[in-house]
Amino acid sequence: MKKTFLSFIVLGLLSTLLSNEILVNDKSKDLQITIYSQGIGFVKERREFYIPNSDETMLSFVGVPKSIIIDSVVPLFSNPHTVLFSQSFEHNIINYQTILEYYKKHGLYINFYEIQKNLKERVFSSGRVLSLFGNRVTIQKESGAIVTALVDDIVFNKRSTFVERSDPSLTWRIKSQKGNQSVVLHYLTNNISWLANYTLNLAEKASLRGWINIENSTGVVFKNAKISCFAGEVNRAYNEPPRLMQNYMKRESDSLEIKEESLSGYHLYKIPFKETLFQGSKQINFIDKADVNYSEYAYVDMYIPTHQIYGVEKFTFEHIVELDNREVDGLGVELPKGKIRVFSKDKSQELHFIGEDYINNLSKGDRLKINVGKFFDVKGEIKQIIFKSSHRKSKEHLLTKVGYSLHNKDVESRVIKMMLHYESDQRHRIKSNCKSPCKKEKIDSSSYLYTIKLEAGEKYNYTLEYELNPF
Repeated sequence: MKKTFLSFIVLGLLSTLLSNEILVNDKSKDLQITIYSQGIGFVKERREFYIPNSDETMLSFVGVPKSIIIDSVVPLFSNPHTVLFSQSFEHNIINYQTILEYYKKHGLYINFYEIQKNLKERVFSSGRVLSLFGNRVTIQKESGAIVTALVDDIVFNKRSTFVERSDPSLTWRIKSQKGNQSVVLHYLTNNISWLANYTLNLAEKASLRGWINIENSTGVVFKNAKISCFAGEVNRAYNEPPRLMQNYMKRESDSLEIKEESLSGYHLYKIPFKETLFQGSKQINFIDKADVNYSEYAYVDMYIPTHQIYGVEKFTFEHIVELDNREVDGLGVELPKGKIRVFSKDKSQELHFIGEDYINNLSKGDRLKINVGKFFDVKGEIKQIIFKSSHRKSKEHLLTKVGYSLHNKDVESRVIKMMLHYESDQRHRIKSNCKSPCKKEKIDSSSYLYTIKLEAGEKYNYTLEYELNPF
């Protein structure tokens, strides 16, 4: 049995079906898209078309995203006398089922090979589709006879215009004047998002590079588009999590500087060159800073113990890299939230990945703290020297004295910072023997910061006494 192929599509479809419909193809002009980190994009594009008469017309805007937010559409027609009555969105999925159902609905004739009674011969016939079940089609011939045919015996003729109809389309019922016209279309679409990713290379001075990472899973390709990325979270009446595709990564770099500007309390990053956004991931370089000042230190955040401790408790330190976002320190740029990866060179100048962290939106003048990981060779211990807990005059009384032991086993000097918190809503007294190289700084009403610089292999011990409700 000869098998025919579905090649998009059907004899007489357009002349019979779309006689009053105008297809506006997907050759967009002046395409612009603003992408939000919340998984939406705002698209603006212009398309041209011809109105053959002044009657009511169905105008189909083909090739729009399958994830378009239909009630966000704002069309601006070049002819001010155009009247828009209604709009609808069609997915236009093309397969045997949808084509044959369409033939049935509109009573269109279809061509097929009919097997004769001897089961050896086949003749070319035509008729109307009555029903479709599985791969068998029931057809009523022009003579009135009802026969069945396999889907493989249906003949679909190639019509290129119907290929356009296989894409999602936005259809308007309009009334306008005859002639050449254009429409500028604005709409929101889901399933497109962007994130900022950074690489920080530590040396004597650091170098920071930022990538705009765009994920497009809208179902369409945005060709030769002007792209802006919106930093900040706009309020939405409903939230859908971004559906990001893990796909190939294409890195693009350009010598032109991406411009950042304030917009209604947010920040907008305008890419100064046009890009095509295919399905998947694309990266565009938007920050490239060298000679950035930074500091490194070991950090721990803990509470002064108000319970009894037995023996010695050990603790570890986080590896913190800190930068001031100021021009004088080599930065001074708005940094949208994203992931930052940190690299460092060994003694032979080979580069190694040493950790990563997420950063929030960072304005100029703010301080950036990156948690790289935990230090391997910086150790800490705490031991309780005194613990007394009692009640006096119906009030709790607590006296605790603890000793802290710090050891830098690294091959280079390290700055150690300890943030210690305590209860301050009641009367209390704190004493410590923190002396050079230890520095004590009151941060707020319930926190002290202890900073100690230790050379390679050096140890440091100090004690802290905390008394609650002293008399």
